[in-house]
Amino acid sequence: MKLLKRILDGLEHKSEIVTHIEFPENINFSDDFLHYIAQRLPKLIHLQLPCNIGTITTVGFSKAIRNWGEMKSLRMGSINLLDYSHIIHEIGSNCKNLEMLNIYTTDMEVGLRNGQTFVLDEYTSLQITKNLRSMKNLVFRHCILSKTGLKNIMSKCKCLETILIVRCRRASTIPNFECQQTEYVSKLMTKDFIEDNTTDWSLWLWNDKRINSTPSIFKYLWQFEEEACD
Repeated sequence: MKLLKRILDGLEHKSEIVTHIEFPENINFSDDFLHYIAQRLPKLIHLQLPCNIGTITTVGFSKAIRNWGEMKSLRMGSINLLDYSHIIHEIGSNCKNLEMLNIYTTDMEVGLRNGQTFVLDEYTSLQITKNLRSMKNLVFRHCILSKTGLKNIMSKCKCLETILIVRCRRASTIPNFECQQTEYVSKLMTKDFIEDNTTDWSLWLWNDKRINSTPSIFKYLWQFEEEACD
């Protein structure tokens, strides 16, 4: 905190406008820390928060995010499930220009719902589709993905253009994580515009090969179900 104050105070005297700031994954964060940044850097366009932001309260996050109306890219760690809907709502209400949301965690313990591991299920996905309608790019890193959650994102986020999945696990059912795939998956999905003005998704493989159509994508990603749940 002392180092941050010295840096920001020095920039303030030079009339420097800071638009990008990134913090290490494992730095300790607090409401005061976040509020201090928000007051002095109201022009932020890109913000990368630490991996575990469970120490930040919903009140503290709400006060800070209201200063960042020009935010376009936000990278944040997993959110405590009890605070999730409120925080996503605040992001959607105050960051109207947000184009990219990057949610990442480092703890991949299956079944952990205390904020250490982000789980994309029906509830969390619907909060995203409801509040972040103008978002174009979505990144899940070290998260757990359910079929229902990913389907909601792909079908209901009309402005979404890309979904990047980085070392995530897939589960057939939430919250019991039945037929949970232990292997990580990393894939890029892009939205394609078809001739009749409709859209569909493609999943990119190696050597510029790709899988077209949403049903084929889910069949590929969850192909382990037939073996694991047999």
